[in-house]
Amino acid sequence: MAINAGLTFRDALASITIDSAKIIGMDARIGSLERGKDGDVAMYDGDPFEFTTHCTGTIINGKVVSEVVR
Repeated sequence: MAINAGLTFRDALASITIDSAKIIGMDARIGSLERGKDGDVAMYDGDPFEFTTHCTGTIINGKVVSEVVR
């Protein structure tokens, strides 16, 4: 909804990743993909902000934990 109201894709993604981590004081450990940080990743078959997009896999602690399309 925020993107439809004018928020850029980059700012929308930051708001649910690094910006949220900064707010809770965890940005040294989570919020972006960098060496030494927790590397949990959700993979999508399209734009993650579109309701028609599906999560196609999840990686937690470096291990694929799901490859089920949801």
